[in-house]
Amino acid sequence: MRIASLMFCVAVSSTLAGQTPPPPQATEREAVRRAALDYLEGFYEGDSSKLARSVRPDVRKAGFYRQGSAPYAAEEMPFKDMIDYANNFKKAGRTTPATAPREVIVNEVNDQTATA
Repeated sequence: MRIASLMFCVAVSSTLAGQTPPPPQATEREAVRRAALDYLEGFYEGDSSKLARSVRPDVRKAGFYRQGSAPYAAEEMPFKDMIDYANNFKKAGRTTPATAPREVIVNEVNDQTATA
């Protein structure tokens, strides 16, 4: 009964405020979009706080790079290296071109995972 009363109060207060809360899926999708933007902007802007907000400290990131005509090689970047990269990027006064892609498309949001 107590839960039903609480739910009724929440529903009434939302209605009285004249606002309909967004469906949970919409808020979750926005949170995923914001996390993806924080990740991109963390690297683009050298903002370690955005990286820390969007990536778990136990992240397992792997990327591929190529020097000259050598074949591509895999390289891991643990959390500490991400934070160091962002801090050094900003410290060096580097910038990312305004034309760098920043669009995030959220594909799927599940219980514990999402793709964007």
